[in-house]
Amino acid sequence: MKSDIFYVGIENPVSVRRGILETSKMLINFLQRYEKLKALRSEKHAQASKLRAIYDDVVGMMADIKAELPKVDVRSLPKWHEDRLLAPKASAKAVAKEARPVRHAVDRLEAELTEIEQKLKTIG
Repeated sequence: MKSDIFYVGIENPVSVRRGILETSKMLINFLQRYEKLKALRSEKHAQASKLRAIYDDVVGMMADIKAELPKVDVRSLPKWHEDRLLAPKASAKAVAKEARPVRHAVDRLEAELTEIEQKLKTIG
């Protein structure tokens, strides 16, 4: 008995081979991009864990600093206004001019702090 092997002719074998090779090329490109993505994810997780460790250190240091500060009841302190803190000869315009850079710096620092907190939320 003869074997059941038979051959089928392919029309345009060059275009079929070209299509297979192009598909293989696209698949290899996809796999390369996937490997890069895996490496980026791994780096992201490593950086996030490093950032968490640094954050934990900072929180611990802040707790130590708070422990070292004297205990003061804030309600027992007298209420001070900004104009009392400045020299008595300072005019209202001088008070406003001196308060602006300090407030501007504080606003800028608060904006940076909120930006860092947003980044921490996206990483975690």
